[in-house]
Amino acid sequence: MRDMLPYDHSFASFIKRVIRYRCRQSGIRRITTPIFEKPIILQNLPQAHWGERALITYPNGENNDLLLRNNFLLGVMRSYITHKMHTEPQPVELYALDLCFHTETKVVQGVSQNYLHQFLGFDIEIIGEDDPALDAQILKLWKTICEDAGIGVALHIRLSKIGDIESRTQFIADLQQYYSGKERSLCDRCRENLHTKPLALLSCEEEDCKILAKLAPKIDQYLSSDVKKFYLHLEEYLEALGVDFEWQENLFPEDISVFQPLYGEIYLDKKKIGYTGHYSRLLAEEGFDGLSGRSLFINLEDVIEFMQDQKVLVPFKDNIHVYIAQLGPEAKKKGLSLLYALREQGIKAIGSMGKGSMQEQVDMAYKFKIPYCLLLGRMEVQENTILIRDMKTGKRETVPFAKVIDKLLQKIPAAELDKVKKEDIEKEFRD
Repeated sequence: MRDMLPYDHSFASFIKRVIRYRCRQSGIRRITTPIFEKPIILQNLPQAHWGERALITYPNGENNDLLLRNNFLLGVMRSYITHKMHTEPQPVELYALDLCFHTETKVVQGVSQNYLHQFLGFDIEIIGEDDPALDAQILKLWKTICEDAGIGVALHIRLSKIGDIESRTQFIADLQQYYSGKERSLCDRCRENLHTKPLALLSCEEEDCKILAKLAPKIDQYLSSDVKKFYLHLEEYLEALGVDFEWQENLFPEDISVFQPLYGEIYLDKKKIGYTGHYSRLLAEEGFDGLSGRSLFINLEDVIEFMQDQKVLVPFKDNIHVYIAQLGPEAKKKGLSLLYALREQGIKAIGSMGKGSMQEQVDMAYKFKIPYCLLLGRMEVQENTILIRDMKTGKRETVPFAKVIDKLLQKIPAAELDKVKKEDIEKEFRD
């Protein structure tokens, strides 16, 4: 885990605001599910896909085996069923924006150790229809978000034709038959994967394995006419929406049983930041009518890191306008009142109300690179004035205490003021 510092928050706040705005504009509603999930559905699937196991021990000694989520699909599906969203007009369009967790393995002094990593995740789920036009709309939405964030040119979408369950079953059987008798030509990992993860053999980077993969059966040969129509329509919709993508051969998710007939990975330049997938008849084996839909999941920590590396300019509202330096009990009282009066006018102000000397306080203003310093000493209190010091030019100006706010409002651009009104909050909610 790592801290999100104030500098990081300026990027996080910006990308979250863009996401909220674009999702509201698209009619996609926000959902929040618990960080922990009890695996009561999808138990027939490998649970590594849904989260990290966490054994919670209660004070009474009872244990509860829970999953600490690494994506939102399990929680959204549980919520969809529990709250009977299938009775609502379909499709149900939801997005989540919250913390997720995954385990990273690092080698420390020659020993592999697992670390739990926390990150900010963004997810879209559109459930209840099988139309590929909705898959295209999800990808168009993410493209628009990237363009708003100033990173649209770096976006790359790689999609894979992974077929449906029926076509994959025969394809995998023929694939294993093809590799049978060729084990000596495979690397150690591929020999291990042959009977457990045969699709992984097609993406191995070992030279001998790559040669065998080129001659192996192709899933295109097994696709049904309906699945082929799905891909054809998806291509047409993406082209109509202006979404660039590429078909990538032998790109399969780790848990192939979740998605059909589409899987894809999302990149910023060469950095993978997320994935998308279409699912059909999900939960059909759980005693529930099979659900169709699509999912987009993005690791926003990777997005923020990329924006910072590319030096993308985002609004930064943490710059301080004014530092109040005071000396003496009466000056401190007036300084405290002025501090909050400035903030009410949108002027971001801080001050040292301790016992430091006036010079020490002015040095703090230099340290924080604050453009204006207000000096309030015993003489200023007696004369009911205050001294404004421009920290860049060194110019000083004495003004009546009652006029200092008006004077500062003339110096600070209106666009930089951070004044919040009730109507502004309401407008933010509407936007």
